[in-house]
Amino acid sequence: MRFDWKSPPLASILALLVSSSGVMVLWFRFNAPPGSRGMLYPHDLLYSYYPKLALVGDRLAAGELPLWNPYGCTGLPLLATLQPAALYPPTWLAAFFEPGSVLTGLVLFHVLLGAAGTALLFRAWSLSGWLAGALAGPMAFACLLGQSFWPPQVATFAWLPWILLCIERLLGDAPDWRWWLGLVCASALQLLAGFPQLVVYGLQLSIPYAGVLALTRVWRRESRILQSTRALAGVAAAMVLGAGIAAVQLLPAAELIAESTRSNVVEAEQVHYLQPQARLSRLLSNAVTPAVRNPAVEIGQGAGYLGVGVLVLAALALGARAREPRTWLIAGVGGVSFLLSDGYLGLARPAYELYAALPLVGQLRSPERLLLPAFFCVIALAALGAGVCERVLTGNRTGFRAGLVVAVPVALCAAASGGAPTAWRAALALLMLALCGRAASHELLRRLWPPLACCLLLLDIFAVTGPFASLRDLPRAWATVPHASGHAVLSASDFAAERDRAGFARIEVAADRFQVRPVADVGPIARAYRLACYETPLPLGWDSLSRLFGGNDFIATASIDPTRFATLYDAAGVISFTQVSAPPSVAASLAFGASRLYRESAQPRPEQTGALQVSHSENSDALPRAYLLSRYEQATQTENLLRLGLGKFDPHALVLLESRPDMPSSDAIPRPVAAKIERYESERVELHIDAPAEGILVLSDTYYPGWRAWVDEEPTEIWRANGLFRAVRVPVGSHRVVFEYAPTSLRWGLWISVLSGLICLLVVQHYRRGARHFEATDHLGQ
Repeated sequence: MRFDWKSPPLASILALLVSSSGVMVLWFRFNAPPGSRGMLYPHDLLYSYYPKLALVGDRLAAGELPLWNPYGCTGLPLLATLQPAALYPPTWLAAFFEPGSVLTGLVLFHVLLGAAGTALLFRAWSLSGWLAGALAGPMAFACLLGQSFWPPQVATFAWLPWILLCIERLLGDAPDWRWWLGLVCASALQLLAGFPQLVVYGLQLSIPYAGVLALTRVWRRESRILQSTRALAGVAAAMVLGAGIAAVQLLPAAELIAESTRSNVVEAEQVHYLQPQARLSRLLSNAVTPAVRNPAVEIGQGAGYLGVGVLVLAALALGARAREPRTWLIAGVGGVSFLLSDGYLGLARPAYELYAALPLVGQLRSPERLLLPAFFCVIALAALGAGVCERVLTGNRTGFRAGLVVAVPVALCAAASGGAPTAWRAALALLMLALCGRAASHELLRRLWPPLACCLLLLDIFAVTGPFASLRDLPRAWATVPHASGHAVLSASDFAAERDRAGFARIEVAADRFQVRPVADVGPIARAYRLACYETPLPLGWDSLSRLFGGNDFIATASIDPTRFATLYDAAGVISFTQVSAPPSVAASLAFGASRLYRESAQPRPEQTGALQVSHSENSDALPRAYLLSRYEQATQTENLLRLGLGKFDPHALVLLESRPDMPSSDAIPRPVAAKIERYESERVELHIDAPAEGILVLSDTYYPGWRAWVDEEPTEIWRANGLFRAVRVPVGSHRVVFEYAPTSLRWGLWISVLSGLICLLVVQHYRRGARHFEATDHLGQ
């Protein structure tokens, strides 16, 4: 039996083999071998995603739904944060395996997933298995592999080609219910994967793509208007049902957005918290400059290289397929995304201001992430250009000369601007086009051309890949040792002993001139209650405090001087400090090095004499975790936060409230009366208080919608105390007070998810029943 690799099933298998092989080679080249140098220090990977995954895994392993994180910033929503992706099925592996290994495996899985979806999408465009698989390599490199320090970005963007593939099949000649169900699942999984910004950017390509495909089929009389309208309605219904299935995650996230500054349009300086200047000029240079690089969009070390061959094929498509709506849609979306990726900083600022006024867009930061769909569009254009070449191999030269008019100048410009390494790559790309033009009359060349072009495209990417990443040797110790810019300030055993001594009280590591990375929720120092956190978005009160302290909206109170803001630390119940200081010149260099730190070993560096001074002190004025007072004053949250941050009141004698309780303010309880914590869990706190008089019981945990309270099994209202915390009214006598987190948004989201799932099953059953009826009728007719 002779295999015909041009047959549809075998060509698709070949595309998957080529794409997966290319990804594995890229993976092992990009990820530095254990112990090697040159690894960029992955802040978010270690201080955000790794601890969250560990915390989610522990909660799932215990059979609990991870709704609330009680440790950082006096408690924050966990499920609603999205990026932990607690309801995303692959994340559940963390309940059974070590989180660091799961993190590495999930990133590799999603890079393979995205490459496979890209290869099959290009196969659906009638591209051969060789070239479809080869062009998945640049997509894996430019859009996925470089984002491996931000795993939710990889997981989210990996589903985009699958969504486009399902749309392609549903709007084709023979739509199948399986593709409709696939679109529902891909849409839901993309939303659950944890990075909604890339979902929004993906919709800006997938929705117009569906409309253009439907209109094109009507224009060419391949489909009737009613038939195309029904197909588009099916696509829209699938995507809406996918969002409905993900509602159990999305509604709590929407509630968190509404409780943060993201509920309004984000200011320009916050939009560009990672990008200090316009970068399009640098990207244009990097696009044709072959050098070993980290392709991550946000890091700025050579982002944007797609390969000269990819650029030449994309230019060929613009010339040869200029009359096809698909070409101009992809080119338009890619070009607009590219221009808007500079946000408020580039020449397209007026356009970005209009763009930011659109729903869901004004709340997004880091517009340079628009480069990911822009890169994908360039690769998609290259696939269309490769399709032109394959038509030439069969003798159909339609548009080929027009394509050369565009492609040849692009290759020459690249050769002139990129130096010798780019020049010979451009020469090979032109040779590839020349051989394509001659291959139709040479049987051997016609057979060899696709694998040769495949090798050219992949080798170009392999040549610019070097050991930059850390996932093969994740330095877990960095996430489990309190340190300032890589200099250890406490040993893990010392911190663990301090945490155990503190019990329910809080402990803190802080610095006044540079950043101290918050303690992670993994390893021997896990589960410490702290005032600082590393999170985004934050509830409004924490965001306001961070700005008051001169910080930003996701590293709350991590670098402030506790002696200057003693009132905040007293009110939050912080009983001990580890204070880190340094001379101004040393502090400046350390602060700069914190963002560009390369490791030489898996352990943080020890303290350096003269660089860091580390001191430990106790806070005898810290309030209990829960306490009772009878005197209060009423003001707005902003006023209360200012008084808390600036120390304009005494939290030992007074509670600041935003609404007046049904009780008089009095001096019946002149000093705080401590409440006993009988049970403390993430979503449930049980207290006992012997109240000498009627008063306000304050629990110094974050006030947030979804928390309910009972006093002696009678429901009671929760007030926001001191701008941040929870408080309830307690009458005189002995009482049991219970706080429980059960957000209404989660319940509504669960009902919507269940209803969406049931509707999806009913639709699938209807489609299957109709398909069986059609087959039976067709059989009787024969």
